[in-house]
Amino acid sequence: MAYEKLFAPIKIRGLEFPSPMIMTAMGSIMAEEHGEVNDRIVNYLTERAKNGGFVFTECCSVYPGVGQSFALHMSDDEYEEGFKRLTKTVHDAGGKIGVQIYHPAEALTNAHYDSSINRMMGPDTLFGIPGSKVETEEIPYIIECFGKAAKRAVEWGFDAIEIHNGHNYILHQFLSPHFNHRDDGWGGSVENCRKFPLAVVEEVRKNMPDDMPLFIRVSAGDDELYNRQTKEFDGLTLEDMIEFLKQAHAKGVDVIDVSRGNFQSDIGLWECPNLFQPRGFNLDRALRIKKEVGCPVVAVGRMGTPDAALHAIEEGADFVAWGHAHIADPEIVKKTKEGRVNDIRYCIGCD
Repeated sequence: MAYEKLFAPIKIRGLEFPSPMIMTAMGSIMAEEHGEVNDRIVNYLTERAKNGGFVFTECCSVYPGVGQSFALHMSDDEYEEGFKRLTKTVHDAGGKIGVQIYHPAEALTNAHYDSSINRMMGPDTLFGIPGSKVETEEIPYIIECFGKAAKRAVEWGFDAIEIHNGHNYILHQFLSPHFNHRDDGWGGSVENCRKFPLAVVEEVRKNMPDDMPLFIRVSAGDDELYNRQTKEFDGLTLEDMIEFLKQAHAKGVDVIDVSRGNFQSDIGLWECPNLFQPRGFNLDRALRIKKEVGCPVVAVGRMGTPDAALHAIEEGADFVAWGHAHIADPEIVKKTKEGRVNDIRYCIGCD
C-alpha cells in the first residue's frame, strides 16, 4: 500500500490511535441554539469517525452563559445526555472521539449571540465594551470551569481532551503580550502572561485519568499583530511559544496541535488557509516545536491530500490534521487506505 505509513497505529498514554490522521476540531454551526448536542451533530461526527478512526468535536465552551450560539457547550451538567449519546454512537461505530474545550473571549463576535446573556470577556477591555475585562477575582473561577469540563468529558465517555490555546480565544489572549497588558500578576511580563494558561493545563490534567491523552492547540506565533502606536510587532514569536510549550508539556500536555492565526490576521491565510497557501505551509513550525519541546505534534495547515499527509509523517510529524478535507469527503481516510485516491472529493481551499 502506497500510504501504509498513514495507517500505522500510534499510542499516547493509554489510547491507541488507529492512524496518525485525525479530524481536527472545526466549528459546524450544527448544534442547537444554546449548545445542545442533536442528531445532526451525532450523525456528522459518527460518519467521519467510522470511516476515519479518530475525530475531535468542535470547540466546546466551558464557561456558563458564555458561548457561541449553534455551537456546542460543555459548561453545565445539563448537556450530559447529548454528549453521552454522541460518544456512545461513535464508539459503537468503531471510532474514537476527543473533545476540544475553550473559552471564546471575543470569538462571540463571530457568531449570532444574545448580548443580554453572553458576556464578552478578555484580559483587557474588548472593543470598548464595559465589563469585558476579566476581574482578578474571576480568574480562579474560569480555571475551575476548565477543570469541571474536563471532568465531564471523562465521565461522558470521551477518549481524549484538547485545550484550545490559540486563535484569539481567552487563553491565547492572556498568553500574548499584544492582548495582555494587565498589572495584577496575570499579565505584563512573559512569565505572568503564561500563568493563566498554564494553570488551566494543570487543572485539566488533574481532572483526567493518567491513561487519557491531553492535547493543546496553539497558534505557532502571532501573525500580523502590531502595536497601534509604534506599528512594531508586539505579539508572540515562535520562540516565545516554544518556551511556553516546554512548561505546558512538563505540566501534562501530551500532544501539541500546531495551528496558526488569530482573528486580527488574515483568516484565509493562517487559521483557515485557502488555496493561496501552499500545502503544508506550517509544517516547518510544527517540526521545530517537536524538536525543541520534545513532544509529539499534529501537523496542521493545507494538509488535505494523502501525499501532503504522507510527506508530513515522513518528515517527522506524529499526527496530521484533516479538517476541511473531512467536510469535502467524509470517506477520505477510508478511500486513502483502499488506494482509491482518485475517488476522493478533495477540498479545493475556496473558503
